[in-house]
Amino acid sequence: MAANFKGGVETTITILPTVVDTIYIREGVHKVNIEFALSDDFNSDQFIVEVQVQSTGSWIVCPTYVLTTLVEPYVFGSGNLAALTKNTSGFLSMNVKGLYAVRFKMALAGASNESGTVTTLWQVR
Repeated sequence: MAANFKGGVETTITILPTVVDTIYIREGVHKVNIEFALSDDFNSDQFIVEVQVQSTGSWIVCPTYVLTTLVEPYVFGSGNLAALTKNTSGFLSMNVKGLYAVRFKMALAGASNESGTVTTLWQVR
């Protein structure tokens, strides 16, 4: 079994979907828990999860995350990650067994010249 490991990053995003974090899955890892924290004065507008089955494979868009009707690969989470408000956070737990990588994209609601910061903190098991 793989040991737990964790990480995170701070990313500036705009109104266009931007990769806020990519996690490469080690052998034996089954679950990713990730938190998204918004700072500054903006709200999120889009939240996209993509997975990659092998290193040379295409990125596949996962079903839209909806808390009330969770489907694989999602296990649990908080609220609507596509509609977080300023200075708040949300989390997501998902199954990643058999995947090579998972990446998360977000976009903010606002004018085209605005930007904001998303901080991710994650742990895999």
